[in-house]
Order: sequence, then structure tokens, then C-alpha cells
Amino acid sequence: MFFWNLPFFLSCQKVIRKLQPEIVILSVLKQASFHIQRKNPSTKYVYEIHQLNWYPGLPLNTPDINKEKNILQQFDLITVTTQELKDILRNPPYQLSNPIEIIPLATKSQSLKKAICKIPLRIFYVGQLYKEQGIDFLLKAWKKLPQSLPLELHIVGGSSKEITSLDKKIPNVYFHGFTSPGKLPNLLEQAHCFIAPFYCEGRMPFVAHTKIYEYLTWKRPIILPDIQHTRSLLKETKGILFYTPNDVSSLNQSLCSLCENAAALIQDSENWKSDYSWLNRSQNYKSALDALS
Repeated sequence: MFFWNLPFFLSCQKVIRKLQPEIVILSVLKQASFHIQRKNPSTKYVYEIHQLNWYPGLPLNTPDINKEKNILQQFDLITVTTQELKDILRNPPYQLSNPIEIIPLATKSQSLKKAICKIPLRIFYVGQLYKEQGIDFLLKAWKKLPQSLPLELHIVGGSSKEITSLDKKIPNVYFHGFTSPGKLPNLLEQAHCFIAPFYCEGRMPFVAHTKIYEYLTWKRPIILPDIQHTRSLLKETKGILFYTPNDVSSLNQSLCSLCENAAALIQDSENWKSDYSWLNRSQNYKSALDALS
């Protein structure tokens, strides 16, 4: 059966056969399936996983999972971005036995000026606005806060269509839409705190969230769902406010705690040391690839 990716896959395979590389790294399952069936005996094949067909709590679709498993188990090395993804692959229904290395994502370090603790306290969400990111959950919680709290919510990112679908009439909520990278630092320096309100269901509790890596480099307090993945990202928890996942009242308690303890939380966050740089990621990758030799 012909499909549109086939010419690209064939071209890639031709290059692989011609150059006989030591290592081939893939990250798309369809392409991985194509090349792994045509392996060079002298080449090591690595597959980088960012998402899977199945996560704990979802229905089992056995044919799809078995197909994915059959592809993955043929690789010499699998890399994942989180411990949670590795745990899924080591346990049923995948139960992979080939080597798996955790190589976290990276972000460009971008320091902001020190925050000045004054009211109103500005909470920023920065990122995409698709459903799983939980902006509607955040707005639902925000509407239940006492309006006397000295808080503003600033939402940065998203398309006009996505923003239009949200409730824009809530007091003290501001939508900035897409902001060019050059203008972002000046905007973010107004922030006293960042928030990640994503729903903890489906893939979201297990995959890497680039925005959290970014938040850590910006050195402001962060409000996060209390799950294994967010805990594992943090070297320390000073300056972090956790809330029970998907729980409006728990999130609101964290927002109230920010009001009560803002100065101390901001001071704690100034001492963070984030190591999610591109240099560290490349060094981690090199170490994993060197072990294949």
C-alpha cells in the first residue's frame, strides 16, 4: 500500500545503506517500523520515545500495543524523557527488556530580573492552550477565588481561536496570545509566579513538560500538580506550591498560600539551580550512545 511518507522513508534508507552509519536515531513509530525491518547488521538503532499508544488508566488496545511492542523491542537502545515512561515500558503490557536510558528534555537558560514582591501578585501561564493543558480547569478555579485576593492571572500563548473558546470575562485574567520570543522576557519579568495546571490523566502525568523546565530557569515560584513526575523534576521543593491533581479547592488553597507567603517563596526560588541545559542533554545522549559501542 502506498502512503505519502514512503518516498521519504525510501530516501532515508538509501542514505543509511550508502553511508553505513554506526548509529541511527529515530523518533516516529511509523518510520521506525520501516527502518527496523531493514536493519544494517553493523548499525545500532536507537528509538527516542516522547509518547506511547498506552498509559496506565487507559483502556488496553491489545493489537496496537503488541504492534508497538514488537517494533520497540528490536531497538538496541530506547531513550525516554521521564522515569515514568521508563517504568511503563518495563512493566506490563510492554515489558521491554532492551536497554532504556532516561535523557531529560532541555531548554535554553533565560534568566529574569529578580521579582519585586508587590501587589497585585501576577501569576503567569506560558504555553499552548490545547485541552489537556487544563486552562479551563484553571479558570474554573479562578472564578471561585475571593475577588479581594490581590492576584492577577496572565495567560501567554495560544491561537485566537483557542482564546475565543475560553471565558474572557473573568476579573483579573489577561490573555496575551502568541508573544514573539524577543518580547517574552520583558513580559515575563512582571511575573511573581508561574503555574502548570495540566490535567493529570491520559499521557499528561507521564510525559515531559517543556514549560516546567522553562519555569525552573526563570526562577519564580511555581504552582504544580502533586504527581511523581513533577516531584522527580525538582532538586528541592522550596518555592514550589503543590496541589492535588484536578482538584479545584486544592488549587485554590495553593493560590491562597501564594498570597500569604509570596516574599518567602520568591526568595526561595532565586536559589534554584536548574540543570536542564542543552549541553547537559547532549552529554547525557553522548554517554548513552558511547555505551552502545
